[in-house]
Amino acid sequence: MHLAISFALAAAVAGVTAAPYSPFPLPDGFPNPNPAQLAIIEKEAQGTLPNTPLPKNIKSAGVTTLQLLALNELFEVAYFTDLLTNITNSVPGYDAASMAPLDRQYVIDSITAVVNVCTYIIINILPSITKSTARKIARIRRKRSSHKC
Repeated sequence: MHLAISFALAAAVAGVTAAPYSPFPLPDGFPNPNPAQLAIIEKEAQGTLPNTPLPKNIKSAGVTTLQLLALNELFEVAYFTDLLTNITNSVPGYDAASMAPLDRQYVIDSITAVVNVCTYIIINILPSITKSTARKIARIRRKRSSHKC
């Protein structure tokens, strides 16, 4: 019985396709903001990007660490952006009464800062990841092409 229901549900769902969804780019241009959008992100993050040069070489483990950091920050940007949208639009459960005794504007300002700090971290590390990953891929390809089967 349960197997028949499972097959029926699977057949019914098989023809259903989800609408394409991509949250990016965000209204602030993330992940590739233009200079004007970056200035707004800096202001709302209450800081600027470091002005130090990117490292010339990063070890493989370092690239992996930066990739995991970027993944975590992307999750945080998505999570806190959705949270901010819910609060801003007073979705039930996210309205001012639900936040008492905190002031609604204080919560909005705080979460806006969190979103922009996370955005800033990603914008700062993406060039390191992409350059190092490209070099790593090139090394792997060279090694593969030099080996004869």
